[in-house]
Amino acid sequence: MNVALNRSSFQSSTYGNHGAQLANDGITHGYSYVQSEYQTAPWWAVDLGTPTVVYQVNFTNTAQPYGRLSTAVYCLHCLQCFDAVGWAQGRN
Repeated sequence: MNVALNRSSFQSSTYGNHGAQLANDGITHGYSYVQSEYQTAPWWAVDLGTPTVVYQVNFTNTAQPYGRLSTAVYCLHCLQCFDAVGWAQGRN
């Protein structure tokens, strides 16, 4: 089950029309991909809406335009919020 599907998502910056919402729209081919401006530590986040136990996270690389994830370093951080304001590092 994709608990992130079409949930509110955010990213550190946006290049062109490749906004954060395209990362979790369910489309895994074609031109539905996110892209940030060139920066040292870009990030992407999704708000699952409620406390959720996550057993698996899947990243899908795209062939469009360059498939840059093949050289990226993945770092997954789980943040938790109990008051809709403050986010804190959860257990990874």
